[in-house]
Amino acid sequence: VSLGASDPHDLASLALNALAEVNAQASVDIVLGKAGGNHAALRERAAALPFEVHLHVGIENMAGFLAATDLSIGAVGTTAWERCCLALPTIALITAENQVRAAEALESNGAVLIAGRHDDISASRLASAIAALVHDPNRLSSMSREAAMVCDGRGTSRVIDTIAHHYNE
Repeated sequence: VSLGASDPHDLASLALNALAEVNAQASVDIVLGKAGGNHAALRERAAALPFEVHLHVGIENMAGFLAATDLSIGAVGTTAWERCCLALPTIALITAENQVRAAEALESNGAVLIAGRHDDISASRLASAIAALVHDPNRLSSMSREAAMVCDGRGTSRVIDTIAHHYNE
C-alpha cells in the first residue's frame, strides 16, 4: 500500500480495513512518507489485524521495494509510473484531481484497476477490487504485461537522444 508522500485522506487505514474484510492471508507492507499520515494510529490498527503488516516510513529505494511486491494498492502519482516500469499490477486510488486522466488512461490500457476516488471510496468497494484480482491470476498476469508496456523505464535515454539529435541538426 503506497499512497504518496502523504496520506491526507487516511487511505492507508481504509486499505487495512479492506484487507481485513477480505481476510488477507498475506504479508502487507504500507509505505508512508515521513510527514504523511497518522503513523501511531496505523501501527495500532495494524497490530490488531490477524495478518502480518509492516509499516515503512520514508524508504529510500522505492523501486527496489516495489520489485518484491505482487500487488499494489496505490495512488496515481509518480509511483504509478514506477509500478508500471516494474510491471506491478495495481489497484489505483485517485487521491487528487490531477490524477484522474492518468488513472483513466492506465485503466483503459489494462495496467490498473481503479477502485475509486479518495472522496467516494469505501472499504467494502476496495475489498471487492482486492478479491476480484486475488482470485483471478490471469487478470493479474495481464495487468502486469500491460503495465510493462506503458512504461519501459527508458524515458531518460529518449530525452537525451532527442536533445542530442536536436543539437546535431
